[in-house]
Amino acid sequence: MHALLARATTRLTASAQLAHTGASSTTWLIAAGGVLLTAGGTAVWAGNRRRAARTHSS
Repeated sequence: MHALLARATTRLTASAQLAHTGASSTTWLIAAGGVLLTAGGTAVWAGNRRRAARTHSS
């Protein structure tokens, strides 16, 4: 019985593969998020700077 179980386990682990989880795109998603965050921060900074320049010149 033990030998049969060992043979079945060996057969399963030898042919089994891990599932594809899509983790290969993680780097690109993080990079895109960083670009969007930087673009948003730059837009807020530029808007505040423009508003401050308009307030001081009036």
